[in-house]
Amino acid sequence: TPIAALAKSPTAMVVPSGLPVTTVQEFIDYAKANPDTTFYGMAGIGTTQQQHAELFNSMAGLKVKPVNYKSSADAQTDLVGGRLQLMFVTVASARGQIDGGQLRLLGYTDDNLPDDAPDAPTMAEAGVPGMEGAQIFWGLYGPPGLPDDIRDKMNAAVNEAITDPAFVALAASSGATPSPGTAADFVALLEAETEAVKSFAEMMPKAE
Repeated sequence: TPIAALAKSPTAMVVPSGLPVTTVQEFIDYAKANPDTTFYGMAGIGTTQQQHAELFNSMAGLKVKPVNYKSSADAQTDLVGGRLQLMFVTVASARGQIDGGQLRLLGYTDDNLPDDAPDAPTMAEAGVPGMEGAQIFWGLYGPPGLPDDIRDKMNAAVNEAITDPAFVALAASSGATPSPGTAADFVALLEAETEAVKSFAEMMPKAE
């Protein structure tokens, strides 16, 4: 039984600092000019890294090719080294490399960011609308058949708890912000995510 969303985080579009692009549009132009040598990294089939990169491909009319890694850390190492040209990651996971100048942040999928997040436009502001739902989220669930009155009491308690400064700071450490709302709001979020995953599956090549 969905009870409440806890927090949400947009993902960040990052490229190696040595890539000759400084904006999302410049990356699009670069990828179109270099289709055979432009790759994105991901840590597993179906991960948000792949979903968000393929959504970007679809929205921008690109065919940036995936390279699958055992871990995000391995992929980001190759991104820093210039063997990859793109990743969509949480800003928290790349913050050190962004601040250190090893990666360049081009944009965020949406604007629900912690106050101290590095500055960058949203993808819509950068000319690629339609990626606002490309988020990572955390939520609280109960057992099947949880009575509505208990669900609603738990939802109210969660909404109060996520305003606590300690929780806000914890969420910020993952690049996220609290996501208050009703149980129905959480259900709507889950339904939208389900549709997004279905759309992603339809983008993937079908087995012969």
